[in-house]
Amino acid sequence: MISYNWRISEEVTLRRSFAIEGAPWEFNLRDVIRWCKLLQRDDQSLHPVEHLRTIYLQRLRTQADRDRALALFGLAFGSQKPDAARPRWSLAPGHFQIGHALLPRENFSPASRSPIILPAQLRPLEAMSSCLMHSWLIILTGARDSGKTALVKLLSTLTGNYLHEVAVNNATDISDILGSFEQEDHMVHARTIADRLLQLVSSVLRTARGAATLTDGSLHSSIESLRRASSLQSLTTALRSVAEVLDVVVDLGLDKISQEASTARKAMDDFFRAERRSGRFVWVDGPLVQAMKSGHWVLLDGANLCNPSVLDRLNSLCEPQGVLTLNEKGQVNGEVEIIVPHPNFRLFMTVDPQHGELSRAMRNRGIEI
Repeated sequence: MISYNWRISEEVTLRRSFAIEGAPWEFNLRDVIRWCKLLQRDDQSLHPVEHLRTIYLQRLRTQADRDRALALFGLAFGSQKPDAARPRWSLAPGHFQIGHALLPRENFSPASRSPIILPAQLRPLEAMSSCLMHSWLIILTGARDSGKTALVKLLSTLTGNYLHEVAVNNATDISDILGSFEQEDHMVHARTIADRLLQLVSSVLRTARGAATLTDGSLHSSIESLRRASSLQSLTTALRSVAEVLDVVVDLGLDKISQEASTARKAMDDFFRAERRSGRFVWVDGPLVQAMKSGHWVLLDGANLCNPSVLDRLNSLCEPQGVLTLNEKGQVNGEVEIIVPHPNFRLFMTVDPQHGELSRAMRNRGIEI
């Protein structure tokens, strides 16, 4: 494996005999470690060729480059080649499997269903799923309208994960991603809590015990009033009535859902206390920080359009067991907040090479597909 990594690095980065499109490339120890981790993850003993596509071939931009990389593999390992057949997939209530990758399914269903899985999507989906098992950054590269965003949406639907989409452009600042100080807006605060509660109720209704409990007339009425509320006064009234629903959900003992209900109840209590104050500037978490705390997925769409220094702020997060130091928020109780991502948090980026590449540091920390 080390011999192959050395061969492809020498041919591509030193001699530049192929893979000119998408250069500069780096093939280093990170790739070998990822390759080993994928092989260790599988229960059965597999040949390294089984994960060659995920680590090395999928990143190359043309079929001719992939063929050259495959020929180098033959020099290092012999005549072994990757299986030409498309990976098989299966969908069960508790998991989604494609090829060698097995992902758990969460209890979330988006309002709109994604399209069916197309044959051409199977290999990218397998590579993405293998990366998700290890919480690696996924960088999807392709021309405009090539289906990059659709792939992420499809996989989030298949695995039941909530996806935050962040459109990135040359005016995007780090505050758009991490958050910033803003004047307290009770309406926005109330709407955020209401949306969070409705997602929680939707998850509860997809369980047998939850469906049987929340069909009670008074509880159902409280939920409907929250869904229809449009003004601050009606939202506040509806939130007070829904407090009873949260207590019921906590008592159901549904593990993750009950824990989320406890967190939501705390957020609601904080809102009622803040309602009596006005004119303050408060820190508002950006989409990335929200997702890190909640265990959601984040897609930075068009990541290469913004200033490289903005994304380089995320370098520490994209390392193995990475964390995010939120310096922008200042000190809280005398300390800078350090956010450890929720175990379900995942990060995706899409890139259109026509507008340039990501920084070498960011590309080195992710898997390009």
